[in-house]
Amino acid sequence: MDWRVWAVVLGVSMAVLALLGVIVHSDMRLIGADLLGALAAIAIVLLANKGRAAKVAMSVLATIALLVMALLAVTSHSSPIITALTLAFAFAFAFVSWTAISSGRRPGAADGPRTT
Repeated sequence: MDWRVWAVVLGVSMAVLALLGVIVHSDMRLIGADLLGALAAIAIVLLANKGRAAKVAMSVLATIALLVMALLAVTSHSSPIITALTLAFAFAFAFVSWTAISSGRRPGAADGPRTT
């Protein structure tokens, strides 16, 4: 699967986790971290292949989003399961963002050699 699909799935999963946090009355810091991750994951997909300025914006956005998500998740003191899921999604977001920003990635590179 393409990294864009993984990023969209990650964004939707974080939005669902934020909704779950609202339902179980979790810490607002966790809900904020999940919403931030969902929005940042979708923004990374939208900024992909838009040029050099977008690549710089993607790296800045990804770095800030990861740091804020991790800080918010670590400072919350409730619901250890949702905290663990938020941190796991934050690091998954970092991996997907790194894959998106990587200069070695090109369309179809993960598909293997082409036989035409």
